[in-house]
Amino acid sequence: ICAADITLRELVAADLPAARALDAAALGAPRNELIDAVWQSSGRGIAALQGGQLSGFALLRAAGHGTTIGPVIADDETLAARIAAKAIETAAASAANAIVRFDIPASASLLARQLEQSGLRCVDRVTLMRRGEPLPADPHVQRFGLVSQAFG
Repeated sequence: ICAADITLRELVAADLPAARALDAAALGAPRNELIDAVWQSSGRGIAALQGGQLSGFALLRAAGHGTTIGPVIADDETLAARIAAKAIETAAASAANAIVRFDIPASASLLARQLEQSGLRCVDRVTLMRRGEPLPADPHVQRFGLVSQAFG
């Protein structure tokens, strides 16, 4: 991905079918109801477009005294970091001094460094649990931000 070819903008409802498809590709199974529920809770998100097509996204929602960012789905970690920066900026603009929660997989070391540099500190580690073998996910799109273990 060439950074100059990526446009970041607010995610809109018309982007949801493409967001659902990217999420399903990254995880190997559809989570349409979950994506829709997170979207319906706030209607806020960030879209990354390349050539007019959605190549990554993040959803934001109110949680406790702040904002939870996730899921974050992108082609690669560099794009995920750009989406994350815009999501943090958006969350900060909506509530000064509010808490931002961003759960990331342990393998996202570039993203972890960026989050720490932006002022977010690691306060805990989460364990990704699954039953059986991993689902056959598309290797060209990945999950870099978890929905979080607390959604409902």
